Amino acid sequence: MTRFEPHRWAYVSKAINWLLGQVRFGAEPDQAWRPYHESGAKDCPTAFLVIGGLSSNGVHANRELSKTLHHTWGEAETWSRNLSGHTGNLFDFSGSRFWHWIADGVKSLRELTLRHAKTDIVLVGHSTGGLVVLALAILSRLFPRWFSSEGQPVRVRGVLIFPPFRLKRSRDAALLGIVGILYYLVCPAAFLLLAFSGRWMWPMSLLAFLLHIMLVPQISVPSGEERARQEAQRSQRSPRWIDIPENVLLGLACLYFVAAPPLIALGASVLPGIWSSGVFALFITSLLTPLFLMPRHSPDNPVPVVSHTGGYQWMPIITVANLIILQWILKPLLGLVRCPVLIMEAELDEVVYVDPSWSTALRQAPAQTICLKGYPHSRFSTGQQTDLARLIVRWCQQN
Repeated sequence: MTRFEPHRWAYVSKAINWLLGQVRFGAEPDQAWRPYHESGAKDCPTAFLVIGGLSSNGVHANRELSKTLHHTWGEAETWSRNLSGHTGNLFDFSGSRFWHWIADGVKSLRELTLRHAKTDIVLVGHSTGGLVVLALAILSRLFPRWFSSEGQPVRVRGVLIFPPFRLKRSRDAALLGIVGILYYLVCPAAFLLLAFSGRWMWPMSLLAFLLHIMLVPQISVPSGEERARQEAQRSQRSPRWIDIPENVLLGLACLYFVAAPPLIALGASVLPGIWSSGVFALFITSLLTPLFLMPRHSPDNPVPVVSHTGGYQWMPIITVANLIILQWILKPLLGLVRCPVLIMEAELDEVVYVDPSWSTALRQAPAQTICLKGYPHSRFSTGQQTDLARLIVRWCQQN
């Protein structure tokens, strides 16, 4: 009788941990992911709501920024929040969507205005958090009663720290957009068509749809900074014909999982019967492989190393695709923003491009754009966070 090798149990353990939602990002404790809060003086009407980015633990990364905002602005109430789903738990992050980010921002903003009676709100968003700030500015304009108590007006200002108006690599944006459309629209429609293509196809379609919803989002791709680091390493050595970048392999894998169902549905209409059923069964089996497409383990750490110094090195591709979807939704609505907006651009940003067309679209808002020399997209030093906070306070005093 063949013994079951110990290393094979790692795959079983990974599957069980995924089902229980217990796979964590790195070795950071739970406390590192909790919201950061600085209580303000009761007579101070101003509050700062700081929202972190998609590829960072915003609470950890923006701590010094939040502290400086609190102390510089006369003990103002200051909250630093992660995007919804940034809990250090892989299951939470892979299920994080743009509507979760906005709903969590609305909840925080309502709590500041209704429960804490703050009437002057400064929304500060880093990277993807900047898009959430724009969404909150639009909602506060369209539905002011959501955020005001007894008809008392609430003043809102927005600060966008290196917002992802466009990704630096247009190919990445195109890939993510295609993945989002296929995952949310084309594939569910294909499964619906397949359900009616044969006698026993409907239970297989239901199973495939459930696996599609649960497992495909577990495929992770490098963050923008991780990809830039990988490219820098490859540029320092001679290329080999077999040296295929891991991000390319992951991208191809994701395209397979989201593009195969429509092709199978098309084939089932041409060759119905056992052929389509067999191909569909093989596809359902392959849906289990995302469990093994997670980032590789570190020899010294039993959990996936996808986090260091508070930032994600790897991110679930469907979660990242939601960033592109949020861009598509917000761009036509920017004319609804009326509050003052400060847009910051980083000189050394290797992740996003602050597209001037977005500033132009903010035609109804007094928008100001500045470029900060020597700043990367994230992982700011303590001094850089302090300087950012003082710059924000100075702008708020003038607006």
